[in-house]
Amino acid sequence: MYAVSGDEPSRPSRKVLAALSASREGGASRFTDEAFKCTCCGLCEPTCPLQVPILEAVRALRRALFSEGLAPEAMARLRDNISRTGSMAGWGSERWGSWVPQGVKREAGHLLLAGCMVPFRMGEVGEAAVKALTSAGLDLAVMGEDERCCGLPLYNMGLDVEFQRLAEENVKRIGSRRPRRVVTLCAACYLAYAKLYGSMGLKLDAEVVHVAEALADLVDRGLVKLRRLEGKVLVLEPCHLAGSRATESLLKVLESIPGLEVAKPRRRMCCGAPGGLRALYRGVSEALAASVIDEASQLGASTIVTSCPLCAYQLSSIAERRGLRVLDLPVLVAEALG
Repeated sequence: MYAVSGDEPSRPSRKVLAALSASREGGASRFTDEAFKCTCCGLCEPTCPLQVPILEAVRALRRALFSEGLAPEAMARLRDNISRTGSMAGWGSERWGSWVPQGVKREAGHLLLAGCMVPFRMGEVGEAAVKALTSAGLDLAVMGEDERCCGLPLYNMGLDVEFQRLAEENVKRIGSRRPRRVVTLCAACYLAYAKLYGSMGLKLDAEVVHVAEALADLVDRGLVKLRRLEGKVLVLEPCHLAGSRATESLLKVLESIPGLEVAKPRRRMCCGAPGGLRALYRGVSEALAASVIDEASQLGASTIVTSCPLCAYQLSSIAERRGLRVLDLPVLVAEALG
């Protein structure tokens, strides 16, 4: 982010120093940019030579700004929407089921969770995932109108009490469907359900996997037959899946498609959307997205493939102006199924 903006509050070291200053001197009002000019992608932490928990510093700053009533209006509205309705946009339960194809089960061994972006912006990703998974004979149900936000935005804002409350409700909702396996389309949901809930002592009575893992398992078992697709794709590994088996699965599925040439960015990259950055600092957010598009162009890729609907949504408008396509993994797999 600092590379594309040159803005000092974007530097991880500034965020840590700001958190220290706010805790020692009291008051975080001077540090709004340090707190919110961040996607919470976590790409800074592995490179820190002192292993400083930089995201915890960011969360502490944000928590302080909320407690002082100084959080940006857009972030306060996001908090209120999620806490009140379980939706980032504040919409009702009917919107969560708006994308679900007819005839999909309500209860089955595998329960698909769409996340916020699919029902509200990226319905084609959900439809493609249902097609890809059921074509392999997977016993699949969809959460639909009973689904709610996983709560990761609350966690990233340092609102631990609100996050805990929503997480407890989600564990009950999902548990009532009695799945053996929960499949998430959203990378943020995977991080929340598979890791963060457990850190709070909450546990789903089901294995949590990302859709990339589910598809890779089906490919390994020979249950998904993918036809030849020509072209070169740049694979963007979602930040929220970093260090998980899902990133390996994403690559495995792409490499199983005959004729497809797969390239990786020369460094880890973030799409620029999460953490509130897109809402608060649109220019910086779009500059980060443009850097991913530039990388694809420089590597000769005509398509960017990710496994996060938010990444796909963020990159699409800029990519289209540059003559590139952006696809979420299930959409590409559905194309390869014919």
